[in-house]
Amino acid sequence: MIIRNEKGQFVKGVQAYPESSPFKKGCKPYHTENTRFFEGGDKHWNWKGGKPNCVDCGRKLTRRSYLRCIKCSTVYRKNELIDRNKSMAGPCHPHWRGGVTPLHEMIRKLDKYDQWRFSIYRRDKHTCQECGCRDRNILEAHHIKEFSVILREFLDLYNQFSPTEEKEILSRLALTYEPFWELSNGKTLCVECHELTFSFKESLEKKEQ
Repeated sequence: MIIRNEKGQFVKGVQAYPESSPFKKGCKPYHTENTRFFEGGDKHWNWKGGKPNCVDCGRKLTRRSYLRCIKCSTVYRKNELIDRNKSMAGPCHPHWRGGVTPLHEMIRKLDKYDQWRFSIYRRDKHTCQECGCRDRNILEAHHIKEFSVILREFLDLYNQFSPTEEKEILSRLALTYEPFWELSNGKTLCVECHELTFSFKESLEKKEQ
């Protein structure tokens, strides 16, 4: 029970809780006499070894349940994803149908082909070179020298490989064939202007036949 006077102030010298033990001047408090309950680190009674280190770089982790730090975990997951994609490529994929993708599609799906397209867009400032359209959703990279002509010259150069049975070898060789990646052979066009080009019309006629 807390004792107050008429003004609501605490009464000096009156014990608030008579049933509790009085304060003893000069005596050590309980926690200093029982240090094993309050000391930290390896001296604590419930010490479990502390936080672990990263299994890759040895850096101290923030939680016991972690195995790697954020940096090493990002690299590990990236490498794991790359290995998983490699193990699921080609004949190892469950939907493999014997390699029916044509060679020209394999070349167009290369990462280097995307880099070539984006370089054309940046050079032309994402603007159609015919009508001046700046809508990035309808822009395409047009080959001034037809892609089919470059592909034909490429196959003539490496005629020792079959374009149907050895497509993977040819797709790797295409990475080093410079005419595929010349920026001077590219031009940014919108969809409508691209459809008006001669090579686009010719490719549509071949597909219809």
